[in-house]
Amino acid sequence: MRFSVSCFFMVLFAIGATPSFATDAADAEKPPASLHFSGGAYWVRNLSESGGGIAGEIDVSYHFNRRYAIHGDARIAIGRAEGFWGFRGGSLGGRYFLWTGSISPYFGAGLSVMRLEQVVLSQEKRRLGVGVFGAIGIETRRQSKNRYKVQIRLDTPFFLLEDKVSLLDEDLISDSFLPITVGIIWTRVFP
Repeated sequence: MRFSVSCFFMVLFAIGATPSFATDAADAEKPPASLHFSGGAYWVRNLSESGGGIAGEIDVSYHFNRRYAIHGDARIAIGRAEGFWGFRGGSLGGRYFLWTGSISPYFGAGLSVMRLEQVVLSQEKRRLGVGVFGAIGIETRRQSKNRYKVQIRLDTPFFLLEDKVSLLDEDLISDSFLPITVGIIWTRVFP
């Protein structure tokens, strides 16, 4: 994993993502607000089970300046462990960029609505509910119209796949759902 992330950044630098770590407060206010459309591919893992899967995302964000943004996204994922599991949903949240230069780490959080699904031995469990998410990442080429991000995101639903009467139930772990995604995202900026 560490090797593939290193290779990704070497490729970004080779195509012109020169780092600039400017943090001037006035510089953060100069650019006009902009609308960003993003799409990405992810590797996903349900932390409460073994096995991984793939996911995709479409994201629309509005950047007030180089530090603050709000965004909404639609996500879908499917994975395999003892059976199949998946989730789909949408979220609304915010991002804060630590630097105003061409490369910046960021963190974000927000609320999400998700539909969780699990199929094990022809037994299906499906549930719709709300939750929260947290994300950290790095965005590169922030001075251009085409940008790239690497992001890690954890979605935490406020519900289980099935209602449980007792917290001591041994199936409680298999009915929890904690998807974590690691992905590469391409962004197009429209001023």
